[in-house]
Amino acid sequence: MRCSTKVLIFLISSVFLTGCMSSRLTDYQYAQLPLNKAVAIQVDNKGNRLSNPAYGYCASKSTIEAARYCALTNCRNYSGNRGICIVGMENNNDVFNQSVNELREPKPKKIPQSNNIEKRGTLFDHSYKDFAKLQKHAAVKTWSTCAATFQLLEEPQQDPQLRNVFTTRKNGASMTVSMIYVMETINAHGGYVNKKPKAHPEMIRSLKISKSTGDMVMESQPKVILSDLRVKALKGSSAFYKQLQNTVELCAENGDVADTYINHWRELRANGWFDK
Repeated sequence: MRCSTKVLIFLISSVFLTGCMSSRLTDYQYAQLPLNKAVAIQVDNKGNRLSNPAYGYCASKSTIEAARYCALTNCRNYSGNRGICIVGMENNNDVFNQSVNELREPKPKKIPQSNNIEKRGTLFDHSYKDFAKLQKHAAVKTWSTCAATFQLLEEPQQDPQLRNVFTTRKNGASMTVSMIYVMETINAHGGYVNKKPKAHPEMIRSLKISKSTGDMVMESQPKVILSDLRVKALKGSSAFYKQLQNTVELCAENGDVADTYINHWRELRANGWFDK
């Protein structure tokens, strides 16, 4: 996963009190995170601290095992090819030396997966983690939901950085909704690679219809979903906010899927497929 997605999930922590990052939180900032939480730190293969290590943070998890697994995953996503990641804190307990000892004397140890969507709870009506596997109508509704949730988080933000991140993600999710229709037409015509628009007038006509349809859905469906989300947000249910948190994190985790659609849009536009 791209670093920007992990940065986004850290920024979401300012709203939901959960997150991850490549640099270190202060002790006070970490202390404010809710249980269950954990910190992972990058070390060399002998357990020695690095001069500029990556960190992984996770909080508000159902179990300490889930927090530990999440923190390690986040740290590894930032660490690149230097060293490895070990757990440094579990809740408010310093376990760095214990982790170093386990590293130096490896023992088989299973870290449970805790990202089963059925257990996490989201605003989606499906349990897919990979949005690329969704059929057309489910994908349209899913990305419309992503656009609506990002807008719901964008609206009250005073922090320019956080607001910009949510705005960018909202726009990307909205564009994905439209491009789902466009790519359906593209695929039906055998793709667009090595083709010239002027040589395929029927394909151009079909594209105009699908793009127009996609744009209409892009403008309307997220608004309908957003209206419903606003009503639920006003009720202040903790269960709703937990679902909202899981939803926006899952949308962020599928950022590469949205990027694929957006890259197709850029290439199609650059090659004149959307010219009037």
